[in-house]
Amino acid sequence: MNGSRKWLVGLACLAGVIIALVVHYRAWQKGPPLAEVVVASATANTHVAPLNLTNHYTSDLDIPWNQTSYPGDDLAELPRGVQEFDGVRFDIQGLIQLSSRVWKKRGCRFPEKVEGIPLHRACRNLYLLHADGGANAPTGTTVATLILHYGDGTSAEIPIQHNIHVKDWWNYGSPPPSDTNTVVAWTGQNRATARMGKSLRLFKTRFENPSPQKRVDSLDYVSAMEDPGPFLVAVTVQ
Repeated sequence: MNGSRKWLVGLACLAGVIIALVVHYRAWQKGPPLAEVVVASATANTHVAPLNLTNHYTSDLDIPWNQTSYPGDDLAELPRGVQEFDGVRFDIQGLIQLSSRVWKKRGCRFPEKVEGIPLHRACRNLYLLHADGGANAPTGTTVATLILHYGDGTSAEIPIQHNIHVKDWWNYGSPPPSDTNTVVAWTGQNRATARMGKSLRLFKTRFENPSPQKRVDSLDYVSAMEDPGPFLVAVTVQ
């Protein structure tokens, strides 16, 4: 190969490199494909965010919210404000007690559901600080349902099951729920449990969002009206 041909081959190679660089630069300027942008925007809010449930509480923590309870049967010992339990931050100010078959028979006036808890973001996981009480039930009994309302008009239901995700908030010595995403997040006492040699406990459960790519506009917390009465202290999303 003579010198002129070598020069032409080198020039052609250099031109190919320049063209490749220009193509990549233009693609970088345009950004990712639209489908990637949509997914990224839907899942961008993945940081942990405790929800403010102030407008939905049915009771304070420092008074017995069930008129059939023992004197001093409350959650006064539970810390207030943003607290971390088992690595998750929750905003704790009060609680949402839902009705149940037993509570209704005893004349307790609790709502059967609380609707429209605002969220307005996408999330992968929902963490609940919760329990139930008042009665036992067969393992797997759905005591409440969490309903997710998405921005596209669709919805999804997440069942909360006795002995799997929640148990009685009074600890009678039974093991914790069986779900691997549920742990005992808080233990404590009140005057009623102290008199009877028992203790209190709340459970933290991680539920996966069935459609993490969608924006969740709001949540509903709905009783299944079985015997145990479910209650919710806090919700955090991620």
